[in-house]
Amino acid sequence: MDEQIKFMREALKQAKKAYRLGEVPIGCVIVQDHKIIARGYNRRNTDKITLAHAEISAIKKASKKTGDWRLEDCTMYVTLEPCQMCAGAIVQARIKEVVIGCMNPKAGCAGSILNLLQMQEFNHQVEITRGILEEECSEILSRFFKELRERRKKKKLTTKRLILRPWLETDAESLYKYAKDPEVGPIAGWPPHTSVENSREIIKNVLSVNETYAVCLKEDGKAIGSIGLMIGNASNLDLPDTEGEIGYWIGVPFWGEGLIPEAVTELLRHGFCDLKLEKIWCGYFEGNTKSKRVQEKCGFVYHHTNKNIHWELMDDVRTEHITCLTREEWEKSREEVKGYE
Repeated sequence: MDEQIKFMREALKQAKKAYRLGEVPIGCVIVQDHKIIARGYNRRNTDKITLAHAEISAIKKASKKTGDWRLEDCTMYVTLEPCQMCAGAIVQARIKEVVIGCMNPKAGCAGSILNLLQMQEFNHQVEITRGILEEECSEILSRFFKELRERRKKKKLTTKRLILRPWLETDAESLYKYAKDPEVGPIAGWPPHTSVENSREIIKNVLSVNETYAVCLKEDGKAIGSIGLMIGNASNLDLPDTEGEIGYWIGVPFWGEGLIPEAVTELLRHGFCDLKLEKIWCGYFEGNTKSKRVQEKCGFVYHHTNKNIHWELMDDVRTEHITCLTREEWEKSREEVKGYE
């Protein structure tokens, strides 16, 4: 029992990684000869891949570690009862035993809805142990969904002049109005929008992701730009899950009014205070002096330059300057501002 508790705590550590990404907090470890050989956590929304469940990720890593698809002498510890996909993969991998934290009455396939792990019709049955650290595994899920409901109720950020809210398909006309301008997209790394329908598709497939906001004036609520915080793998910078990258643009009629620095300042607060990030990155392409000034105003510090990179969205070669702001630097700058007030 002590060993089961020990390894389930390791699975919970993986679940907490998913939690920080805004993913349903499910974690998993695979143990062989009393040692962890693979870890995994839920990344389905982050990676935009159906297969990115904790168990599948751990199975892939374990197979790579052992050099074999058969994991017959391995035990899996998972914080939540596996779904039908993961249960099937566990059987296919010939895993000896699965130790489960808490059950999943709505979708679990290790005894709740059905028990795929022990079907006699299959050529392999899996031993099951349930209820290890059940309360802790259940609590992190309950807390996640409670916070998710609260975020959905108030999922907008505000500044003195702006509302930052999720994009809606009804914003398509407003988005097209500003995003069709060739002065806006190309210098930020994306092609001008070609129609209202094109803008609507981009809202559905690109701008609807978590932590991406329409920049709207408080006076009329219409979208005039966009800002987003891409966390971990969602960034182009290959970041860990404790770091994020800010991207932004605003329509030409609103250039020079300080609106994007205002929006970036609020997103920095949100990233460091609400999302508990340790570091936030930003960047601008060579020649984009407006974006450079925004980052300087908001406290970002030059970090490095990527020269002659192929930018797929525009199919061209560019030089990109990367800047960064740590939590400590941000907190220090806030204290300095307070000191002058």
